[in-house]
Amino acid sequence: MADQKHFVSMNPDTFSEGGGLIDDVNVVIKDAIFCMTDYQGKMQVEQPVAKVTFDIDGEETKQYYSVGDRAKFAPSEDGRHIVQVGTAEKFTKKSKFAMLLTSLVNCGMEKSKLEDGDIKAMVGIGGHVMRVSYANTMKDSKKDDTVLVFDKVDTWPGDGKGKGGKKGGTPKAEPETGAGNSDEIRSEAEGLVMELIAGADGGSIKQKDLLIAATKSDKLKGSQNKKGLVSLITDDKFIVRKDAPWTVENGILTL
Repeated sequence: MADQKHFVSMNPDTFSEGGGLIDDVNVVIKDAIFCMTDYQGKMQVEQPVAKVTFDIDGEETKQYYSVGDRAKFAPSEDGRHIVQVGTAEKFTKKSKFAMLLTSLVNCGMEKSKLEDGDIKAMVGIGGHVMRVSYANTMKDSKKDDTVLVFDKVDTWPGDGKGKGGKKGGTPKAEPETGAGNSDEIRSEAEGLVMELIAGADGGSIKQKDLLIAATKSDKLKGSQNKKGLVSLITDDKFIVRKDAPWTVENGILTL
């Protein structure tokens, strides 16, 4: 008798998050470890990364965060620390792992918990994550140009509340206009962009840096229209237009 075949359901209710690009969801960090990877053959040589396992509504997905060049850093044998193997002593702010850590500190994580470099200090953190743009400087890399970071933390390790994140983003008092086309959301987005320009060094900001700066803004964190705002401030048609209350020249915004 032939083995019974098990067909995969096409019902969207049965879909899992998988290991792809997750965005705008509530998560809990279930595990974190330093390791080496070639991103499934997308890079010519393996590089050191932080492999972070997120729980989303009971399902796990893994995200890989670059930490730097293999000539400078390597994972410890137990995977809990990064060992210096070159002259570099610090992570660069351009690495994806550094951006993740910075987002956690911006959300209230005590820097003292990160001093000894033990990545397990992140396990148990629960909150909301979203993708922001990332300027990838590695020429031989074909990885995506975004990075998943926290914009809100609800639970910290030891709180005893981290049972898993939820799909569909942060709870909202009212349904969110995801397309971000209403006059109200456009006005809110304009206010956010103007605030980011005014608060930037020299009163100017690069267009590609808008989203990263926005994730640190209380205006975005407290908005009921977060997805709509993100959609607009990353839209060239919204940013580069004649009637905008700001000026764009060579990719730089000024008031």
